[in-house]
Amino acid sequence: MLKGLVANNIPSLMKGALNEWLTEYNITVPVISEQVMANKSLWSMLPPDYYSNIKKAMIHVHDTEWLDREWLIDAVREEHSAIASLFLSWKKGQNWLDRQLAEIKKQVAEI
Repeated sequence: MLKGLVANNIPSLMKGALNEWLTEYNITVPVISEQVMANKSLWSMLPPDYYSNIKKAMIHVHDTEWLDREWLIDAVREEHSAIASLFLSWKKGQNWLDRQLAEIKKQVAEI
């Protein structure tokens, strides 16, 4: 039962965690722009506790098709509209984000 509950609600849980992470660690447009320009990994920026919690949640989830650029932009649109706008309008940022999400999916698949 818990497995199904987590699997059905993981996009909502991840949305909350993502927005919390952006706020807590003051991840702003300039910070993301710097990451994009330096081609740094978003995955490596995750604090160990977030990484651990994601791994625990994703054990129950085998479908990550929902985790894409459109989902992420929509997930941050309300609380971090400038970040959403950055990814909507910057091709280099979109390409970087796609690579980061592919890496996260790869990491999750290895769990």
